[in-house]
Amino acid sequence: MGKWHLVRHGRTSWNREKRVQGHSDPPLNPLGRLQAERLAKKLGPATFGAAYASDLRRATQTAEAILHGRQLALGPAPELRELAYGVWEGLAFTEIPERYPGEYAHYMARSLDFEAPGGESMRQLLTRVRAFKERLVTAHPDEDLLVVGHSGSLNALVVSLLELPPEAMWRFHLDPTSISVVSLHNPGVTLDSWNDTSHLEGLDDA
Repeated sequence: MGKWHLVRHGRTSWNREKRVQGHSDPPLNPLGRLQAERLAKKLGPATFGAAYASDLRRATQTAEAILHGRQLALGPAPELRELAYGVWEGLAFTEIPERYPGEYAHYMARSLDFEAPGGESMRQLLTRVRAFKERLVTAHPDEDLLVVGHSGSLNALVVSLLELPPEAMWRFHLDPTSISVVSLHNPGVTLDSWNDTSHLEGLDDA
């Protein structure tokens, strides 16, 4: 049996400003770095056979904080990038319905095939994350793993691991630097914990 520790990246200035990030690459802000430090301490006793992270800075920086002092290389995983939002990236969420009312209505209808202009669909996100999952299951059959990504890509990973319908993508929520644990048995997969943020107690999230 292997346990996968799924971690969402720490906060960025765009998180604070409620801007669409997608494939854009803002780094962790000061709060995000503090969150990553708390996270590293929380996961200090854990051992990992391998570690993977989205190649976007906010995920890579979070993973590097966890791995600091460990003799373990970080594997870059572009498949774990957030959903690409195309021309919406950088906009505040409140700006989108004003500038793109028709597309926004389609987005809010939760169509798996909707793509923001220049972006990708949820179905495409699920496809690339599913391929990543299959690669890891083959490469690390019984190892404990660290997987650092984004809310969208990690939701897609859990949907794939638990063999849930694609529409379940919208039924999960992840906070910055939250920890979720999935155990892979033979056969079967269990969700052991979800969105644990107990290590962030007392941090100002303003």
